Amino acid sequence: NNVDLRRAFGGVIAIASDKDDSELEAFWFDPASATLAPLAGAPFAARSEDEVYGTCLYQSGEKLYAFTTDKSGLIVQYEIERVDGSNDAVFAARPLRELRVGTQPEGCVVDDRTGTLFVGEEDVGIWRFAAGVEAETQGVLIAKTGAKGPLTADVEGLAVYAGDDNQKSYLVASSQGDNTYAVFDLAAPHAFRGRFQVTHKGELIGDTDGLEVTSTPIGPRFHEGVLVIQDGFVRTGGQAGAQSQTGQRRYQRFAYVSWRSIREAIGLAGD
Repeated sequence: NNVDLRRAFGGVIAIASDKDDSELEAFWFDPASATLAPLAGAPFAARSEDEVYGTCLYQSGEKLYAFTTDKSGLIVQYEIERVDGSNDAVFAARPLRELRVGTQPEGCVVDDRTGTLFVGEEDVGIWRFAAGVEAETQGVLIAKTGAKGPLTADVEGLAVYAGDDNQKSYLVASSQGDNTYAVFDLAAPHAFRGRFQVTHKGELIGDTDGLEVTSTPIGPRFHEGVLVIQDGFVRTGGQAGAQSQTGQRRYQRFAYVSWRSIREAIGLAGD
């Protein structure tokens, strides 16, 4: 349902949540060839009270952690570690602590620099937790859905635009209910900076579950970074909302949006 990756253990590890089997799938990712190889020891069993839904990674020094969100509201933190006594690179996921929100969460993201976990509770808003294993487990609601907040349920994907410092870093959220994307200051008190929609050739992109953003310059079109969003509208033959004969979604797309265009659209300061 979600995927995240980090450079760790001498390579790049990608982890994805498997909601059907309540597991974490894990792979070595080769950036040069864009290929995956199974991580020895994976998949990892995940604690679940209903259905494992989302996942995200957190790196602190040489330690790598994973969080899973469950439809029940349960959030579990695991350490991804090498198995003691193994001569090969075999890994396991060890559960460390549990957090909780009141209703169904999905997307999550961690700002590694500050050790801050953000979790989207779909009908309620965005929560902030401390990601450190010894930290308090109580969360703080930083953005709400509905008339009292800038988000329209469901709250889905979350991503961190990591700028040069916290003042230039932002949290981006998929506000699925109104097909918009909301931008907040990453630093507390997480001021709301604006929302935007995305179109392609006059066609609305939306119903977005997952998204990701980077501040890394990627060529002349994306020299301030890029936001990648999943287009969740079902399209058959280019018509949004249509279903294939088997009822499965087809022609799922990703949209690539320059950060500069986002910044200019909602009035964020540039470098």
